[in-house]
Amino acid sequence: MVLESKGYDTTYKRIEWDKPAPTITMANGSVSSQNNVHPGRLKEDGTYSDARVLTLKEIFILTGLPDSWTPPEWASENLIRQVIGEGVPPKLIDQLLSTMPR
Repeated sequence: MVLESKGYDTTYKRIEWDKPAPTITMANGSVSSQNNVHPGRLKEDGTYSDARVLTLKEIFILTGLPDSWTPPEWASENLIRQVIGEGVPPKLIDQLLSTMPR
């Protein structure tokens, strides 16, 4: 008997190192929420390391936030994850603005 997984294609999947990252959503702190599991590194036993969500620093990198940006001290990690998930990446905004006629 073959068991089939029933569910969405965007859950419990790892990001791929050599492909564009998926959309960062508000639920980026939960492994089951989307295709957001750390890509990991292949171990000698054939399994992968780092079955976890992305850290805030990794999310900052994927969304193009500058290294110099630091979140406010009063903001919880969950709030930061939600705000980034609702936001538009800064580099996308720059690109869109650069194509607008002046």
